[in-house]
Amino acid sequence: MMIIRHWILIVRRLARLFIGRIIVFCLLATLLLSSCAPNTAENKGEPERFEPSTLQALIGRTLFGRVYPTGVAFLGPRLFVSSGVGLLEYENGNLKQVFKWNTGFRDEINSLTYDSCNDVLWGFRPDAQRIIQYDGKEWKEIPFPLARGERFSSGDAFSKLVWICTNSGVWLQTDRSIWRWSNEEGGFLQQPLPAGECFVSPEPESNVLCFGNIASVEGKLVLLMHRSFISRFADTIKPKEPQFPPDRVFYFMNGTWEPLEIEVPKDFISKEVFAKKGRSFVRTTLGSLYELTFSGVKRIENGEEILAVTVADDDRLIAVLPDEGILDVGTGSKLARNLPDDFPGKEGSTHIAEEDGVIAIVWTVPGGTSERCWLLQDGKLRAISFL
Repeated sequence: MMIIRHWILIVRRLARLFIGRIIVFCLLATLLLSSCAPNTAENKGEPERFEPSTLQALIGRTLFGRVYPTGVAFLGPRLFVSSGVGLLEYENGNLKQVFKWNTGFRDEINSLTYDSCNDVLWGFRPDAQRIIQYDGKEWKEIPFPLARGERFSSGDAFSKLVWICTNSGVWLQTDRSIWRWSNEEGGFLQQPLPAGECFVSPEPESNVLCFGNIASVEGKLVLLMHRSFISRFADTIKPKEPQFPPDRVFYFMNGTWEPLEIEVPKDFISKEVFAKKGRSFVRTTLGSLYELTFSGVKRIENGEEILAVTVADDDRLIAVLPDEGILDVGTGSKLARNLPDDFPGKEGSTHIAEEDGVIAIVWTVPGGTSERCWLLQDGKLRAISFL
């Protein structure tokens, strides 16, 4: 009897051990499968293509059921809109397909830019810390460029990346540095910043704190350097007078930074730069808008009201204003005859792109509670749906 009881105890212990291992295995499998859930599953390089009908179901799961558009660009006749749910491609004003790297409903793409030097699109995937490049056929993913010893920060994740095409190649502006794209290396090479007199900053020896913006003038790379730290994430400063000295201006020549000796107004403290076809327009922290040239800066009339600008293929400066609509700044003529009631207001973010006479405008308010996309062609403005 004792022997039987002994064997019964052994069998029970073995059964418990076996069941315990099964439980552990199931837990590990659950963790593994949860790490591959739709919101975290990443595809390397080549994104998945979704039909518009599939996207509608994903958008329905987002806050307010929005796509959260972040930018617009043409690649030839093809129109692309970057958003919080992927990269949307349109054909004749209709959604054709959606490119997604993360198969969940969240897949943010921002900083969408057309690069005329290489005839490609650039974009930024902050969640994945990746930069994407698309030539219309093939995709590339490049790790977010960081200097040795640096780590990807929240500032990097929320920053807007800027690409500038110049005679010396394509340049990338991140929140704290400048990088040149190298086709040979297949990556970005860091360009040191000029020595700075960041005398207002709490850390005068740190040039990064006084970094401003890059621009393109007559095909040359131009650098605007702050004289004090100014957060990119702060709202536009609107005191009666500028709080800091104006930016210093440099241009890149033969591998070195040369000071550009031009007279600038005292409010010339750059907030952001709109650049295309070798022309650059600088939005200041006070809201003014200037065109930057090698002979000086030219103030754009009513620049404080301009929401977004671009340079058309025929060199016209096209601007979006909340009350006037779409204007040819040079002539002052309105380009849209049928302005809708829900055209962009002063609130929110506006993006504009132009290709072969066709103008695309994307607008969204903070929080994504309202968003619109329009196409202007042959003087007629029509809304296009995100779905």
